[in-house]
This record gives sequence, structure tokens and C-alpha cells, in this order.
Amino acid sequence: MNKLYAWLCACLLGAGANAAQVTIPNNVTVTVGVTSCTDARCVVTVGNKSISVKIKNASRPVDPVVPVEPVEPVEPVEPVEPIVGPNPSVGAWRIDFTSGTSKNQVYQKQNITARSGHGNRIFCATSHLSYDDSILYRGEPGRAHLHMFWGNTTTDANSNPDTLPFVGNSSCEGGTKYRSGIWMPALFNYRDEVVIPDYALVYYKKFMPKNKKMNFNDLKIIPQGLEMLARSDTNNYSGGDIQIKSSARKDGKTWYRLEMSFPSCVAVHQGKPVLSYKDMPGTHKSGKPNNQVVNSHVSYMGGTNPNSVNCPPSHPYGFITPSLIVYFDRTTVLGKDGKGKPYVSSDKMDGVPSMTSLHADYVFGMDEAVNKTMLECVKESRNCRFKFNDRNGSESRFKDTSGKVVYNSVSKLSDSVDRTPFGDTLKPMLGGNH
Repeated sequence: MNKLYAWLCACLLGAGANAAQVTIPNNVTVTVGVTSCTDARCVVTVGNKSISVKIKNASRPVDPVVPVEPVEPVEPVEPVEPIVGPNPSVGAWRIDFTSGTSKNQVYQKQNITARSGHGNRIFCATSHLSYDDSILYRGEPGRAHLHMFWGNTTTDANSNPDTLPFVGNSSCEGGTKYRSGIWMPALFNYRDEVVIPDYALVYYKKFMPKNKKMNFNDLKIIPQGLEMLARSDTNNYSGGDIQIKSSARKDGKTWYRLEMSFPSCVAVHQGKPVLSYKDMPGTHKSGKPNNQVVNSHVSYMGGTNPNSVNCPPSHPYGFITPSLIVYFDRTTVLGKDGKGKPYVSSDKMDGVPSMTSLHADYVFGMDEAVNKTMLECVKESRNCRFKFNDRNGSESRFKDTSGKVVYNSVSKLSDSVDRTPFGDTLKPMLGGNH
């Protein structure tokens, strides 16, 4: 926080002022004042405390002033160990974790493999956190519960699916050839701290339905700008579409793993796929208009009389299944004894038991040529991915907002980075609804 106070101090000096009312994170308003300065430091009063901060060009004489509020002598503030990891920029609704990249990569076909083993994996660094949701609360920044974002770095409450695929940096492999916006409710550990994951990837694969044949040649590309959620009240949802594994093995380590598979069937209107539930015509089985029912325009596979790609007649357009898979450090989430009780921010907003509201949101944006090649890879049963040319930590998407490298190869969070850099300061929702 001292950097923040130093910046405020510089602003006050530059404006010829000595005090101001300032709102800091968590909507707390305090009085910040400058009481005295030397060549290199200023004494800043924050509420009822005095803090000495280092500041450039602090030599402007400051007339002695009476503090806005009486300040009693306080013990010097004890030094605080610096957080090893990102230096997030904190705004009213958004915290940037990494910068993303404006570069792009070549998408490559790999060798043909067994049908059960094909797939397309796109690894992503965490982009930012915010209280925004452009699908449910477009144009209403700060209204949603806290989300964690990957992919397009511009994703916010005002994101438009018509333009999102074509603007912004990306925190994922592929760079600007992969500008999808993906987000999920923030995960809080047993100590009420937001946890940053070690790995995150979007996995594209068409799963073979049990005891049924699938004509992979009938699959289509993912519609550009399609927005949808992975959530349990979607048509044809099964328990396996959202998975929580508290003891998942990977790379010789046990992880806390979350997997959220999105629907892969979409309704068609006037010959085109319906890109949003808000554009879905007709009436839902609940009796409500479809354009008032989230995810009414998409469906999971199966149902009665499925077509050649296992989509129901109501949602006949079938495409590759996207899944968001996220790995968290197990001890950070559950504690050393593994008995801690984590939750996601949406649990608090919905007032439901821990982890029962887990879901994910998705707005698809991908270079058209890559989209077509990915479909070919699935049809031909290949493992395909972006070229391995930015996995040494040199790309900007591996760096925090100060330019420090925080991710290493394969978009894994570096061991030195604090998995809970915000402590318990972030809450599931804004406005005191904790």
C-alpha cells in the first residue's frame, strides 16, 4: 500500500494541496494528508495513522498544517514482507494479474492418434479478476460476483460478442489468434483468500457418446461470438459436465482440480446458429420466454432422437466441446490437513452450499483459419496445438503488470509466486454483500 500512498502524496504536492478524502479497496473512505516532507520522504497521515513513504521530488516546502483529524502518536508501522509475485493494479471492479500478448502463433496439426486420445489444448495465464459479467450483466460493471478471467484481456461488463473476437490482447497460447473470453467464479480457500491457479487450459475435443456412433464429418466450426455458460440447469446436463476433484494427480503432484465442460449443441434460427439466449425465439419448457432463460439457446449432447453428432433436434448444430480445466495448489485451497472448506464467489451470491454453484462463462473468439484447422484435427483424430515458440517465459503474457515474469513453461505459475497475493481483502461481491 505504501506505493499507493506515495502516489497520493505526489498528487497532493503537485496540486498544492495538503489533504484529501480517498476511497481505498473495499469501499473504505479515509483522509490522506501530507504533514511534512524531506528531500526523499514524506510523512503521510492515513486516517489515524502516520506513515513515512519514499517519494521523488518531495522537496517542495510544505506549510505546516493542522491535521484534518487529530492524530495521536502511534507506534511505527512494522515492516511488511513484500509479496513475491504480481503487483496487481487495483480498480473499482478489476484487478489485472498479467498483461497478455499482442503477438500470435502458428496453429499446427500433429500426428493422427486413437480417437479417444485426440484433442486440442490451449494453455492460458490468468488475465484479471473483476466483478463483471458481460453475459448476465452487460453494461452493469461491478454488479456480478467476483470472477477470474482467461483469454481476451479486454473482457469486462461492456464486452460485445460481435467485437470481442477482434480486439484486445490474449493471455492464452495463440495470442491474438485466440481471443475467446473465459471466466469462472473466483475460488476462495478455507481462509477466505482468493486463490490463483497454477495451470489453466481450454480443452477442445468431441467426446464419443456411449453406445452410439458419431459422424465426425458432420461437425461444424464453433460459431464466432457464441456466448454460453457451463452450468447445471442447461438442457441435457449430466453430473459429469462439471467436476470437482480434490485429489487429482498431475506431473507427480496432487492438485485441487476443477473441470467445466460447455454445451456443444446450439439452436438454429433462420438458418443460422443462435449466439445468445437473449436472441432465442420461442418459449422455454419452464413457460418463460426463451430470451429470459440463460443458456436456452444451447444444449449438452444426447436426449431423445439425437442426430448424427448426438445433438437433440431442438439444438441441431453440433461443434467441438470446449472444457475449462483449472489446477490449484491443493494445500493452498484445503490446508495441510486437506480438510478445509473452499467455496466459489457465486455460492455466496446465491446463498448455496460450498462449491454447488460452480460454473463457467465463455464468449468464443478465434482466428477463422485456426477454427477450421481445429475442426479438421478433430475430424481426423489428431492432437493439434499452437507452435511451441513462446513457452520460455519471454512473452508478455507470462508477465505481471510490472513486467515481472510470473509464469514459466506451459503457462505454469512460477513456484516463487504467492498463490494468495490479495490475502482476504477481496470479497465475493462488492457493496458489503459478503
